[in-house]
Amino acid sequence: MLNYYEHGTYLTLAHSHAATFGAFGLLALGLGVYILRVVTPEAAWDPTWFRRSFRLSNVGLTVMVVGSLLPVGFLQLETVYEEGFAAGRDLDFHERPLVQTFSWARLPGDGLVICGALSFTAAAISHLRAVESDEADSRATPA
Repeated sequence: MLNYYEHGTYLTLAHSHAATFGAFGLLALGLGVYILRVVTPEAAWDPTWFRRSFRLSNVGLTVMVVGSLLPVGFLQLETVYEEGFAAGRDLDFHERPLVQTFSWARLPGDGLVICGALSFTAAAISHLRAVESDEADSRATPA
């Protein structure tokens, strides 16, 4: 019965953000790092930016879910129980000052996730350039 009342609330958003990134996002990033590790020359391998990306993304996701989505979801669930199903989805609910505050509280977490993505992209480009330069060196040097 709880699922009927909570489905479609911010609790569903919290679950989907955390589960999708945790199950598929991190797996995809890990696979990307593994492939880059295999093809990058040993001398050029530097995992610093990948580690930074992992930390930024996970901290950002935690801030987003715990600091914004879950609190709004519990407020929404309380509203659904007390005022009815439609009240939890009404514009008046989303315009409440506390809900607005929690919505803005998501911004730091989003920013950290974006910084994590940029860090991963910078690391990937750097390592791909090292692979390209190593291939160019091996073509230029006769065997």
